[in-house]
Amino acid sequence: MKRNNWESKIDTIQRDVARRIVGGHRGCAIKAMYGELGWRDIKYELDKRLLRFLGRMWVGGVPDERWSMKVFLEGLEDIRKGRALTPWWARVSKKFDEYGLDAGLLIRKEGLQKWRTHVDKQIASKALVDWGKGMEGMSTLRYYRKKPTPKYEPYLRDDWEKKWELFRIRTGQAMLNGIRSKWDCNTEEWCVVCKEIRETEEHLLLECKGLTLEREVVMRAFEGALDERGKEEFRGLSQVDKMGWMLGLDEGVAKRIGKQTWKRIFVGIGRLLYKRDRLADKVGWRKGMLGGK
Repeated sequence: MKRNNWESKIDTIQRDVARRIVGGHRGCAIKAMYGELGWRDIKYELDKRLLRFLGRMWVGGVPDERWSMKVFLEGLEDIRKGRALTPWWARVSKKFDEYGLDAGLLIRKEGLQKWRTHVDKQIASKALVDWGKGMEGMSTLRYYRKKPTPKYEPYLRDDWEKKWELFRIRTGQAMLNGIRSKWDCNTEEWCVVCKEIRETEEHLLLECKGLTLEREVVMRAFEGALDERGKEEFRGLSQVDKMGWMLGLDEGVAKRIGKQTWKRIFVGIGRLLYKRDRLADKVGWRKGMLGGK
């Protein structure tokens, strides 16, 4: 099987597993799913193993009779004589340019561990930049782009339904009426609860008059974990920035609030959305958060 074929199959399997874990829809952004789990594209892991193995061969850590070592030595001889690179060496050469690797570490023989550390750092840096760029221009990820790095968060570990709800509202996959109405002519854009304003995540969590009690529970837990300076800063933020804070996507705020407090906040958000869906069922409108029909 050709490399690009089996690499593509592994990547597809990883995406399907990620989608099942986070409860994402088929159209959910891959970068957001990986960001929620602390994962990255399989390409980076394969490149890391390739370049680490190159370091092993360079320091003589692989027996000469191995086929891979023979290819390595033949390629070195071609380089010394100015001949064209073999396919394997051409591929390795591209990886050096892609990740900005310092070949001098190998030439100077500064040690295998130093080379591995260098490879890991450069690949992690490139993967983080690519992860951020992959979310640019996606309107559904206007909150999620505030997350600085892909990182798994153990909130609601035992409550998968609440975790799925949290992920969908973080990534604009909640399928509220304001979104559904863009592609479903049978769905009106108005809020199910107050029926006054276009239904969006920001409206439900920050504005809707029909969810005042549920919102007070969330805000009491959230603002109670902030100091006075933090409360003042929060009140002066835009709606999008407030959502980033309340959904735990701002790293500075996330560190200031304990895990148990975040759990109470997310459970409160889940109850707020559950009331919205109950009202949607009662009036015969489609469910939003859990993808009901």
